[in-house]
Amino acid sequence: MKILFFKNNYSLNYNKEDFDFYQQKISDRIAPADSVEIVQNVMKELEPNTSASEENKMFFKIGKIFENAGSFQNAKSFYEKIKQNIPLDKTKKHQDIDFDIERVKEKTFEQYNQNGWEA
Repeated sequence: MKILFFKNNYSLNYNKEDFDFYQQKISDRIAPADSVEIVQNVMKELEPNTSASEENKMFFKIGKIFENAGSFQNAKSFYEKIKQNIPLDKTKKHQDIDFDIERVKEKTFEQYNQNGWEA
């Protein structure tokens, strides 16, 4: 019988043990930092005539999926992309998406507090 040694490569290579470091590594593996652009390019290839409101609906759904999965930085990126696509005269929609962005920020802060790490 052969016994294999398992190593925590991140801890050994980077001497990091904090929650933020691991959360970022997990988020990077779930979706790369530029996942919004990747999704947008795929959407444009599938349906090049997609309206901005249809794109925003899709971005919101994807953002919610990331938020529910605990990948708050990715969710925030999708919500911020929605905000960029909303015309400036639509103040109510801007307020709604600002609320979503703030909610994700608060969840990130709560996650740090639950694990005993300072934000």
